Amino acid sequence: MILTDILRALHRRWYIVLIGAMLAGGATYAAWITIPPGYERLASVLLLPGQGTLPDGTTNPYLSLGGLTTATDVLVGASAREVALDDIMTAVPGISIMIGRDVSTSAPAVSVQVVASSDADAARAMDLVLVHITDTLADLQAREAVPSSERISLQPLYIDAESTVQQKTRVIIVAAAGGGILAVTIVLALIIDGLVRRTKTRRAWRHPVGDEEAVVTDAVAASIEPGPVRAESDTDDPDMAEPEEDAPHPEPDEPGSEPAETEHEPRPEHATASPAAVVEGSSSVTRRPPKRRAPLKARR
Repeated sequence: MILTDILRALHRRWYIVLIGAMLAGGATYAAWITIPPGYERLASVLLLPGQGTLPDGTTNPYLSLGGLTTATDVLVGASAREVALDDIMTAVPGISIMIGRDVSTSAPAVSVQVVASSDADAARAMDLVLVHITDTLADLQAREAVPSSERISLQPLYIDAESTVQQKTRVIIVAAAGGGILAVTIVLALIIDGLVRRTKTRRAWRHPVGDEEAVVTDAVAASIEPGPVRAESDTDDPDMAEPEEDAPHPEPDEPGSEPAETEHEPRPEHATASPAAVVEGSSSVTRRPPKRRAPLKARR
């Protein structure tokens, strides 16, 4: 089915398209006001080595960040467990938390992403997550009895002071609701249009109207007087007519006598229905007089 056929079918079933568009608009509006936007906050914390692990004569910890890559992966794996984040999600419901390596830099940094339904919930959840990461790092080092001078510390690189409004999830849900209803409406309109047109085609095939070879209805057939019916030859030339097999051959007359003429009984008029009159509900019939054959000459 090409595009023009689809557009014509939708134009014929415009009432179905109109109802579907109204339902899609209502569903889109309801989804937009029901689903709140998301408030996102980002943060990144850097791992710093302890003063006891720095080379002799070095007091700048930023020069010794190369050996903390493995420690960063361990801290991310321990902090991002769902069991460890259950307490935060219980305290601030309706939030999502993501903890991972900060891929924006090659330094040993941990990135944190918090999305909540309000700015206040996002700020509170971010504070709880940062405290959770700090406690997790302290527990790991205390479990291994690491001296205080050699313990790794955390240094915040940046923490969002305000949330960023996210409409992505909201737009996706709204578009899915409206687009889904419109798609179902279009398919339903095409199916109904196909069924209706197929039914009309079948009815027109079973009951043709206006055809010259249409069958005479009962009303027209009842108005025609019964009479003998003869098959008309393809030609009207009497000399080309074939003689009947059962008819006796006329005997030759004596010389000098005039040829005998063969008498033909007049055939009764028979009624024929004109193509224009053979229409449902019409009873007009035209009568045509039968054709008469010329007398046959007697054989000599």
